[in-house]
Amino acid sequence: MVAMKKFWKILPLRDGGSDGPLPPSEYYNLNHWKRLFYRIKYRPRRVADLVMIFFSIFLEWLGSTLLAPVTPWYIEDLAPDMNQGTAASILMAAYAVGTFLASLVTGPLSDRLGRRPVFLSAMTIYTVAQFLMANAWDIGSFAGFRAMAGVAAGTRPCIMAYLTDSSRPIDMKLYGVFMGLFVVVGQSLGPAIGGALASVSLSFPFYFIGVISAILLVFMYIFLRESLVKDEHGMPVNRFARRPEDKEPPANKYLWPTVVCLAIASFSGQYLQINWSTVFGLVGADQYHLSTSENGGVLGIQAIASIVVNCIYLPLTHLLESALLGSIGMLISIGIIGVPFIDNLVGVIFLGMCIQAGTALYFAGMAYFNSVIAPPKKRGLINSSVMGAANVGGIVGPLVGGDLYDLDPTYPFYLSVILSCHESLSEIFK
Repeated sequence: MVAMKKFWKILPLRDGGSDGPLPPSEYYNLNHWKRLFYRIKYRPRRVADLVMIFFSIFLEWLGSTLLAPVTPWYIEDLAPDMNQGTAASILMAAYAVGTFLASLVTGPLSDRLGRRPVFLSAMTIYTVAQFLMANAWDIGSFAGFRAMAGVAAGTRPCIMAYLTDSSRPIDMKLYGVFMGLFVVVGQSLGPAIGGALASVSLSFPFYFIGVISAILLVFMYIFLRESLVKDEHGMPVNRFARRPEDKEPPANKYLWPTVVCLAIASFSGQYLQINWSTVFGLVGADQYHLSTSENGGVLGIQAIASIVVNCIYLPLTHLLESALLGSIGMLISIGIIGVPFIDNLVGVIFLGMCIQAGTALYFAGMAYFNSVIAPPKKRGLINSSVMGAANVGGIVGPLVGGDLYDLDPTYPFYLSVILSCHESLSEIFK
Protein backbone atom coordinates (compact mmCIF):
# COMPACT_ATOMS: atom_id res chain seq x y z
CA MET A 1 0.00 0.00 0.00
CA VAL A 2 2.82 2.41 0.89
CA ALA A 3 4.60 1.56 -2.36
CA MET A 4 1.39 2.23 -4.30
CA LYS A 5 0.98 5.66 -2.68
CA LYS A 6 4.57 6.55 -3.53
CA PHE A 7 3.95 5.44 -7.12
CA TRP A 8 0.89 7.67 -7.53
CA LYS A 9 2.77 10.63 -6.04
CA ILE A 10 5.30 10.62 -8.88
CA LEU A 11 2.53 10.92 -11.49
CA PRO A 12 2.58 12.69 -13.79
CA LEU A 13 6.22 12.08 -14.61
CA ARG A 14 8.37 15.17 -14.22
CA ASP A 15 9.30 17.33 -17.21
CA GLY A 16 13.03 17.09 -17.93
CA GLY A 17 13.06 19.56 -20.82
CA SER A 18 14.14 23.20 -21.00
CA ASP A 19 12.92 26.39 -22.65
CA GLY A 20 15.89 26.32 -25.02
CA PRO A 21 18.36 29.11 -25.85
CA LEU A 22 15.88 31.59 -27.35
CA PRO A 23 14.40 34.33 -25.13
CA PRO A 24 10.56 34.50 -25.14
CA SER A 25 10.50 37.55 -27.45
CA GLU A 26 12.47 35.73 -30.16
CA TYR A 27 10.58 32.47 -29.66
CA TYR A 28 7.20 34.11 -30.19
CA ASN A 29 8.46 35.80 -33.36
CA LEU A 30 8.89 32.38 -34.96
CA ASN A 31 6.07 31.10 -37.14
CA HIS A 32 3.84 28.32 -35.84
CA TRP A 33 5.70 25.48 -37.55
CA LYS A 34 9.15 26.62 -36.39
CA ARG A 35 7.83 26.97 -32.85
CA LEU A 36 6.44 23.43 -33.04
CA PHE A 37 9.79 21.94 -34.05
CA TYR A 38 11.55 24.09 -31.45
CA ARG A 39 9.25 22.70 -28.75
CA ILE A 40 9.77 19.14 -29.96
CA LYS A 41 13.52 19.64 -29.65
CA TYR A 42 13.71 21.43 -26.28
CA ARG A 43 10.41 20.73 -24.49
CA PRO A 44 8.69 17.74 -26.08
CA ARG A 45 6.52 17.33 -23.00
CA ARG A 46 4.49 20.40 -23.99
CA VAL A 47 3.85 18.84 -27.40
CA ALA A 48 2.88 15.55 -25.73
CA ASP A 49 0.37 17.37 -23.51
CA LEU A 50 -1.25 18.98 -26.54
CA VAL A 51 -1.32 15.72 -28.50
CA MET A 52 -3.14 13.95 -25.65
CA ILE A 53 -5.61 16.82 -25.24
CA PHE A 54 -6.43 17.05 -28.94
CA PHE A 55 -6.60 13.29 -29.41
CA SER A 56 -9.08 13.10 -26.53
CA ILE A 57 -11.24 15.63 -28.40
CA PHE A 58 -11.03 13.49 -31.53
CA LEU A 59 -11.96 10.33 -29.63
CA GLU A 60 -14.88 11.92 -27.78
CA TRP A 61 -16.44 13.39 -30.91
CA LEU A 62 -15.82 10.25 -32.90
CA GLY A 63 -17.99 8.57 -30.30
CA SER A 64 -20.74 11.14 -30.75
CA THR A 65 -21.41 10.14 -34.38
CA LEU A 66 -20.28 6.51 -34.30
CA LEU A 67 -23.92 5.47 -34.09
CA ALA A 68 -25.30 7.72 -36.86
CA PRO A 69 -25.15 5.37 -39.88
CA VAL A 70 -26.36 2.29 -37.98
CA THR A 71 -29.23 3.99 -36.14
CA PRO A 72 -32.02 2.18 -38.08
CA TRP A 73 -30.44 -1.22 -37.36
CA TYR A 74 -29.93 -0.46 -33.65
CA ILE A 75 -33.57 0.64 -33.42
CA GLU A 76 -34.62 -2.66 -34.98
CA ASP A 77 -32.46 -4.56 -32.48
CA LEU A 78 -33.19 -2.62 -29.27
CA ALA A 79 -36.63 -1.07 -29.83
CA PRO A 80 -38.43 -2.77 -32.74
CA ASP A 81 -41.86 -1.55 -31.59
CA MET A 82 -40.89 2.11 -31.16
CA ASN A 83 -41.49 4.85 -33.74
CA GLN A 84 -38.30 5.15 -35.81
CA GLY A 85 -37.95 8.93 -35.54
CA THR A 86 -38.50 8.94 -31.78
CA ALA A 87 -36.06 6.09 -31.23
CA ALA A 88 -33.42 7.79 -33.39
CA SER A 89 -33.87 10.98 -31.39
CA ILE A 90 -33.40 9.14 -28.08
CA LEU A 91 -30.27 7.32 -29.25
CA MET A 92 -28.60 10.40 -30.69
CA ALA A 93 -29.68 12.80 -27.93
CA ALA A 94 -28.48 10.61 -25.06
CA TYR A 95 -24.83 11.43 -25.76
CA ALA A 96 -25.63 15.14 -25.85
CA VAL A 97 -27.47 14.90 -22.50
CA GLY A 98 -24.34 13.57 -20.81
CA THR A 99 -22.22 16.18 -22.56
CA PHE A 100 -24.54 18.97 -21.46
CA LEU A 101 -24.66 17.94 -17.80
CA ALA A 102 -20.89 17.51 -17.65
CA SER A 103 -20.20 20.81 -19.41
CA LEU A 104 -22.09 22.68 -16.69
CA VAL A 105 -19.76 21.47 -13.95
CA THR A 106 -16.40 20.56 -15.51
CA GLY A 107 -15.37 24.18 -16.04
CA PRO A 108 -16.06 25.49 -12.51
CA LEU A 109 -14.83 22.20 -11.03
CA SER A 110 -11.53 22.52 -12.88
CA ASP A 111 -11.17 26.08 -11.53
CA ARG A 112 -11.22 24.58 -8.02
CA LEU A 113 -9.57 21.16 -8.37
CA GLY A 114 -7.36 21.65 -11.41
CA ARG A 115 -7.68 20.61 -15.05
CA ARG A 116 -5.85 17.24 -14.81
CA PRO A 117 -8.18 15.53 -12.27
CA VAL A 118 -11.22 16.50 -14.34
CA PHE A 119 -9.68 15.11 -17.54
CA LEU A 120 -8.72 11.81 -15.94
CA SER A 121 -12.10 11.29 -14.28
CA ALA A 122 -14.02 12.02 -17.48
CA MET A 123 -11.85 9.77 -19.64
CA THR A 124 -12.26 6.93 -17.12
CA ILE A 125 -16.05 7.26 -17.34
CA TYR A 126 -15.87 7.39 -21.15
CA THR A 127 -13.80 4.20 -21.34
CA VAL A 128 -16.12 2.23 -19.05
CA ALA A 129 -19.19 3.50 -20.91
CA GLN A 130 -17.96 2.14 -24.25
CA PHE A 131 -17.85 -1.43 -22.93
CA LEU A 132 -21.23 -0.99 -21.25
CA MET A 133 -22.82 0.21 -24.51
CA ALA A 134 -21.47 -2.85 -26.28
CA ASN A 135 -23.50 -4.97 -23.84
CA ALA A 136 -26.72 -2.91 -23.63
CA TRP A 137 -29.91 -4.99 -23.53
CA ASP A 138 -32.56 -2.43 -24.56
CA ILE A 139 -32.87 1.15 -25.74
CA GLY A 140 -33.10 2.50 -22.18
CA SER A 141 -29.84 0.90 -21.04
CA PHE A 142 -28.08 1.90 -24.25
CA ALA A 143 -29.23 5.52 -23.89
CA GLY A 144 -28.07 5.60 -20.27
CA PHE A 145 -24.62 4.23 -21.08
CA ARG A 146 -24.35 6.57 -24.08
CA ALA A 147 -25.12 9.52 -21.79
CA MET A 148 -22.24 8.32 -19.57
CA ALA A 149 -19.93 8.43 -22.58
CA GLY A 150 -21.10 11.95 -23.32
CA VAL A 151 -19.63 13.09 -20.00
CA ALA A 152 -16.14 13.00 -21.55
CA ALA A 153 -17.17 15.33 -24.37
CA GLY A 154 -18.46 17.67 -21.66
CA THR A 155 -14.85 18.47 -20.73
CA ARG A 156 -14.44 20.96 -23.59
CA PRO A 157 -14.79 23.90 -21.14
CA CYS A 158 -11.92 22.38 -19.19
CA ILE A 159 -9.93 21.81 -22.40
CA MET A 160 -10.31 25.43 -23.46
CA ALA A 161 -9.33 26.55 -19.97
CA TYR A 162 -6.27 24.24 -20.10
CA LEU A 163 -5.15 25.76 -23.40
CA THR A 164 -5.80 29.31 -22.21
CA ASP A 165 -3.85 28.65 -18.98
CA SER A 166 -0.76 27.64 -20.92
CA SER A 167 -1.00 29.82 -24.05
CA ARG A 168 -1.13 33.44 -25.13
CA PRO A 169 -4.55 34.69 -26.33
CA ILE A 170 -3.26 35.16 -29.88
CA ASP A 171 -2.22 31.48 -29.97
CA MET A 172 -5.78 30.45 -29.19
CA LYS A 173 -6.70 31.14 -32.82
CA LEU A 174 -4.38 28.31 -33.84
CA TYR A 175 -5.53 26.02 -31.04
CA GLY A 176 -9.13 26.84 -31.89
CA VAL A 177 -8.44 25.63 -35.42
CA PHE A 178 -6.90 22.44 -34.05
CA MET A 179 -9.93 21.89 -31.83
CA GLY A 180 -12.20 22.41 -34.81
CA LEU A 181 -10.18 20.01 -36.95
CA PHE A 182 -10.17 17.26 -34.35
CA VAL A 183 -13.90 17.70 -33.70
CA VAL A 184 -14.66 17.64 -37.42
CA VAL A 185 -12.38 14.72 -38.19
CA GLY A 186 -13.80 12.80 -35.22
CA GLN A 187 -17.38 13.54 -36.22
CA SER A 188 -16.71 12.69 -39.88
CA LEU A 189 -14.78 9.47 -39.23
CA GLY A 190 -17.32 8.37 -36.61
CA PRO A 191 -20.00 7.39 -39.15
CA ALA A 192 -17.44 5.82 -41.50
CA ILE A 193 -15.80 3.77 -38.72
CA GLY A 194 -19.12 2.92 -37.11
CA GLY A 195 -20.62 1.76 -40.39
CA ALA A 196 -17.57 -0.32 -41.33
CA LEU A 197 -17.05 -1.96 -37.92
CA ALA A 198 -20.77 -2.66 -37.56
CA SER A 199 -20.42 -5.09 -40.46
CA VAL A 200 -18.59 -7.35 -37.96
CA SER A 201 -21.30 -6.91 -35.30
CA LEU A 202 -23.41 -4.03 -33.99
CA SER A 203 -21.45 -3.95 -30.73
CA PHE A 204 -17.95 -4.19 -32.20
CA PRO A 205 -17.48 -0.41 -32.80
CA PHE A 206 -17.90 0.24 -29.07
CA TYR A 207 -15.39 -2.44 -28.05
CA PHE A 208 -12.93 -0.90 -30.50
CA ILE A 209 -13.34 2.64 -29.14
CA GLY A 210 -13.20 1.32 -25.58
CA VAL A 211 -9.76 -0.22 -26.13
CA ILE A 212 -8.41 2.95 -27.80
CA SER A 213 -9.71 5.19 -25.00
CA ALA A 214 -8.22 2.87 -22.35
CA ILE A 215 -4.78 3.25 -23.97
CA LEU A 216 -5.14 7.04 -24.03
CA LEU A 217 -6.23 7.02 -20.38
CA VAL A 218 -3.03 5.24 -19.35
CA PHE A 219 -0.89 7.79 -21.20
CA MET A 220 -2.79 10.68 -19.61
CA TYR A 221 -2.30 9.25 -16.12
CA ILE A 222 1.44 8.97 -16.71
CA PHE A 223 2.26 12.11 -18.68
CA LEU A 224 -0.47 14.79 -18.65
CA ARG A 225 0.56 17.79 -16.51
CA GLU A 226 -1.55 20.32 -14.62
CA SER A 227 -1.89 23.71 -16.35
CA LEU A 228 -3.62 25.75 -13.64
CA VAL A 229 -1.26 28.08 -11.74
CA LYS A 230 -2.46 29.81 -8.56
CA ASP A 231 -0.99 32.62 -6.47
CA GLU A 232 -0.25 32.51 -2.74
CA HIS A 233 -3.95 33.13 -2.04
CA GLY A 234 -5.06 30.19 -4.15
CA MET A 235 -6.38 32.37 -7.00
CA PRO A 236 -5.73 31.45 -10.67
CA VAL A 237 -3.29 33.82 -12.37
CA ASN A 238 -2.49 34.86 -15.91
CA ARG A 239 0.91 33.30 -16.62
CA PHE A 240 1.44 35.49 -19.67
CA ALA A 241 0.84 38.88 -18.04
CA ARG A 242 3.85 41.17 -18.49
CA ARG A 243 3.12 43.21 -15.37
CA PRO A 244 1.72 42.11 -11.98
CA GLU A 245 -1.25 44.43 -12.38
CA ASP A 246 -2.16 42.70 -15.66
CA LYS A 247 -2.69 39.30 -14.04
CA GLU A 248 -6.37 40.15 -13.60
CA PRO A 249 -7.90 42.11 -16.52
CA PRO A 250 -9.97 45.23 -15.82
CA ALA A 251 -13.68 44.83 -15.12
CA ASN A 252 -15.75 44.51 -18.28
CA LYS A 253 -19.40 45.56 -17.96
CA TYR A 254 -20.17 43.86 -21.28
CA LEU A 255 -18.70 40.51 -20.21
CA TRP A 256 -21.95 38.65 -19.57
CA PRO A 257 -23.90 40.17 -22.51
CA THR A 258 -21.03 38.96 -24.70
CA VAL A 259 -21.19 35.53 -23.08
CA VAL A 260 -24.94 35.41 -23.82
CA CYS A 261 -24.30 36.16 -27.51
CA LEU A 262 -21.63 33.46 -27.61
CA ALA A 263 -24.04 31.03 -25.94
CA ILE A 264 -26.81 31.74 -28.47
CA ALA A 265 -24.43 31.28 -31.39
CA SER A 266 -23.03 28.06 -29.90
CA PHE A 267 -26.51 26.63 -29.31
CA SER A 268 -27.54 27.29 -32.90
CA GLY A 269 -24.34 25.94 -34.43
CA GLN A 270 -24.41 22.72 -32.44
CA TYR A 271 -28.11 22.23 -33.18
CA LEU A 272 -27.44 22.52 -36.90
CA GLN A 273 -24.62 19.96 -36.82
CA ILE A 274 -26.30 17.30 -34.68
CA ASN A 275 -29.71 17.77 -36.30
CA TRP A 276 -28.18 17.18 -39.71
CA SER A 277 -26.36 14.02 -38.56
CA THR A 278 -29.63 12.68 -37.12
CA VAL A 279 -31.90 13.56 -40.03
CA PHE A 280 -29.47 12.48 -42.74
CA GLY A 281 -29.26 8.99 -41.22
CA LEU A 282 -33.03 8.73 -41.79
CA VAL A 283 -32.99 10.45 -45.20
CA GLY A 284 -30.17 8.22 -46.44
CA ALA A 285 -31.97 5.01 -45.44
CA ASP A 286 -35.52 6.05 -46.41
CA GLN A 287 -35.06 8.15 -49.56
CA TYR A 288 -31.79 6.89 -51.04
CA HIS A 289 -31.79 3.32 -49.60
CA LEU A 290 -28.19 3.53 -48.38
CA SER A 291 -26.57 0.76 -46.35
CA THR A 292 -24.82 1.39 -43.01
CA SER A 293 -21.38 1.77 -44.60
CA GLU A 294 -22.77 3.95 -47.43
CA ASN A 295 -24.60 6.18 -44.93
CA GLY A 296 -21.40 6.62 -42.94
CA GLY A 297 -19.31 7.21 -46.05
CA VAL A 298 -21.59 9.96 -47.32
CA LEU A 299 -21.51 11.76 -43.96
CA GLY A 300 -17.73 11.43 -43.98
CA ILE A 301 -17.46 12.99 -47.44
CA GLN A 302 -19.44 16.03 -46.31
CA ALA A 303 -16.95 16.69 -43.50
CA ILE A 304 -14.28 17.54 -46.09
CA ALA A 305 -15.81 21.03 -46.18
CA SER A 306 -15.20 21.50 -42.44
CA ILE A 307 -11.62 20.29 -42.73
CA VAL A 308 -10.92 22.72 -45.57
CA VAL A 309 -12.46 25.62 -43.64
CA ASN A 310 -10.36 24.89 -40.56
CA CYS A 311 -7.20 24.67 -42.68
CA ILE A 312 -7.76 28.10 -44.23
CA TYR A 313 -9.26 29.76 -41.14
CA LEU A 314 -6.07 31.49 -39.92
CA PRO A 315 -5.39 33.18 -43.29
CA LEU A 316 -9.04 34.24 -43.42
CA THR A 317 -8.70 36.01 -40.04
CA HIS A 318 -6.11 38.31 -41.62
CA LEU A 319 -8.81 39.49 -44.03
CA LEU A 320 -11.94 39.51 -41.85
CA GLU A 321 -12.66 39.59 -38.11
CA SER A 322 -13.42 36.22 -36.55
CA ALA A 323 -16.94 37.29 -35.51
CA LEU A 324 -17.75 38.34 -39.09
CA LEU A 325 -16.47 35.01 -40.39
CA GLY A 326 -18.80 33.22 -37.98
CA SER A 327 -21.75 35.31 -39.18
CA ILE A 328 -20.96 34.56 -42.82
CA GLY A 329 -20.74 30.87 -41.98
CA MET A 330 -24.26 30.82 -40.63
CA LEU A 331 -25.57 32.49 -43.77
CA ILE A 332 -23.89 29.74 -45.81
CA SER A 333 -25.70 27.14 -43.69
CA ILE A 334 -29.07 28.41 -44.93
CA GLY A 335 -28.48 26.38 -48.09
CA ILE A 336 -29.65 23.27 -46.22
CA ILE A 337 -33.25 24.31 -46.96
CA GLY A 338 -32.86 22.76 -50.42
CA VAL A 339 -32.45 19.16 -49.18
CA PRO A 340 -36.14 18.11 -49.12
CA PHE A 341 -36.81 19.66 -52.53
CA ILE A 342 -34.19 17.83 -54.57
CA ASP A 343 -34.04 14.15 -55.43
CA ASN A 344 -30.32 13.93 -56.06
CA LEU A 345 -27.78 12.46 -53.65
CA VAL A 346 -24.92 14.57 -55.04
CA GLY A 347 -26.94 17.72 -54.44
CA VAL A 348 -27.75 16.62 -50.89
CA ILE A 349 -24.06 15.99 -50.22
CA PHE A 350 -23.20 19.49 -51.46
CA LEU A 351 -25.84 21.11 -49.24
CA GLY A 352 -24.62 19.02 -46.30
CA MET A 353 -21.16 20.43 -46.95
CA CYS A 354 -22.66 23.93 -46.65
CA ILE A 355 -23.80 23.07 -43.11
CA GLN A 356 -20.38 21.65 -42.24
CA ALA A 357 -18.45 24.61 -43.66
CA GLY A 358 -20.77 27.22 -42.17
CA THR A 359 -20.70 25.91 -38.62
CA ALA A 360 -16.93 25.35 -38.85
CA LEU A 361 -16.42 29.08 -39.49
CA TYR A 362 -17.97 29.78 -36.10
CA PHE A 363 -16.55 26.95 -33.99
CA ALA A 364 -12.99 27.51 -35.28
CA GLY A 365 -13.01 30.89 -33.54
CA MET A 366 -14.87 29.96 -30.36
CA ALA A 367 -11.77 29.15 -28.27
CA TYR A 368 -10.26 32.51 -29.25
CA PHE A 369 -13.45 34.39 -28.32
CA ASN A 370 -13.55 32.77 -24.89
CA SER A 371 -9.85 33.32 -24.18
CA VAL A 372 -10.12 37.03 -24.98
CA ILE A 373 -13.08 37.78 -22.72
CA ALA A 374 -12.55 35.36 -19.79
CA PRO A 375 -10.56 36.51 -16.71
CA PRO A 376 -8.35 33.75 -15.21
CA LYS A 377 -10.55 32.99 -12.20
CA LYS A 378 -13.68 32.65 -14.39
CA ARG A 379 -12.24 30.74 -17.35
CA GLY A 380 -13.86 27.46 -16.46
CA LEU A 381 -17.20 29.10 -15.61
CA ILE A 382 -17.42 31.10 -18.85
CA ASN A 383 -16.32 28.15 -20.96
CA SER A 384 -18.97 26.02 -19.24
CA SER A 385 -21.64 28.64 -19.92
CA VAL A 386 -20.84 28.77 -23.63
CA MET A 387 -20.33 25.03 -24.07
CA GLY A 388 -23.40 24.29 -21.96
CA ALA A 389 -25.49 26.27 -24.43
CA ALA A 390 -23.87 24.43 -27.33
CA ASN A 391 -24.66 21.10 -25.72
CA VAL A 392 -28.29 22.10 -25.21
CA GLY A 393 -28.33 22.50 -28.99
CA GLY A 394 -26.86 19.01 -29.23
CA ILE A 395 -29.76 17.66 -27.16
CA VAL A 396 -32.52 19.63 -28.85
CA GLY A 397 -31.18 18.88 -32.35
CA PRO A 398 -31.88 15.14 -32.48
CA LEU A 399 -34.95 15.28 -30.21
CA VAL A 400 -36.69 17.94 -32.27
CA GLY A 401 -35.25 16.86 -35.62
CA GLY A 402 -36.41 13.26 -35.36
CA ASP A 403 -39.96 14.15 -34.32
CA LEU A 404 -40.23 16.91 -36.94
CA TYR A 405 -39.07 14.44 -39.57
CA ASP A 406 -41.90 12.08 -38.59
CA LEU A 407 -44.41 14.94 -39.00
CA ASP A 408 -43.02 16.10 -42.34
CA PRO A 409 -39.52 15.57 -43.84
CA THR A 410 -39.28 19.30 -44.64
CA TYR A 411 -39.88 20.60 -41.10
CA PRO A 412 -36.36 19.98 -39.67
CA PHE A 413 -34.86 22.06 -42.47
CA TYR A 414 -37.18 25.03 -41.95
CA LEU A 415 -36.13 25.21 -38.30
CA SER A 416 -32.46 24.93 -39.31
CA VAL A 417 -32.80 28.01 -41.52
CA ILE A 418 -34.38 30.02 -38.69
CA LEU A 419 -31.55 29.12 -36.32
CA SER A 420 -28.91 29.90 -38.98
CA CYS A 421 -30.27 33.44 -39.26
CA HIS A 422 -30.48 33.73 -35.47
CA GLU A 423 -26.84 32.71 -35.00
CA SER A 424 -25.69 35.07 -37.74
CA LEU A 425 -27.25 38.01 -35.89
CA SER A 426 -25.72 36.89 -32.57
CA GLU A 427 -22.27 36.88 -34.18
CA ILE A 428 -22.74 40.45 -35.43
CA PHE A 429 -23.92 41.83 -32.06
CA LYS A 430 -21.18 39.94 -30.20
